[in-house]
Amino acid sequence: MMKGSLHYMLVSMLTIGLGAAWLLNLFPTLPNAGWVWTMGLGVSGMLILALCGINKLTVVTGPLLIIVATMTAMQMLGRMQTHQQVPMMMVALGALMLLSSMAPVPLPGWMYAPKAK
Repeated sequence: MMKGSLHYMLVSMLTIGLGAAWLLNLFPTLPNAGWVWTMGLGVSGMLILALCGINKLTVVTGPLLIIVATMTAMQMLGRMQTHQQVPMMMVALGALMLLSSMAPVPLPGWMYAPKAK
């Protein structure tokens, strides 16, 4: 992917995320205290996957941030409580770590030893 199109995609995704968070804050029936933070977590997870590609690290961090954002939104809407959210996040983290270790995805580029010249 060309560097210019990558930056354009980054700006587009951030704009969509901020607009959605702003829109959610306008609904009086929804609690608005943490929507920007919650949307930021989800957008960060998507950006990790989009900008860093798929590797053993991003397979865990990207989806985990998206899952945490989803669970936080459910908690803010009254559909989940904190005592349910934390153990579910632990299960999600463990499942993603297991997936990362078993899936045929590469290591992050920075984990490879530098090549001798």
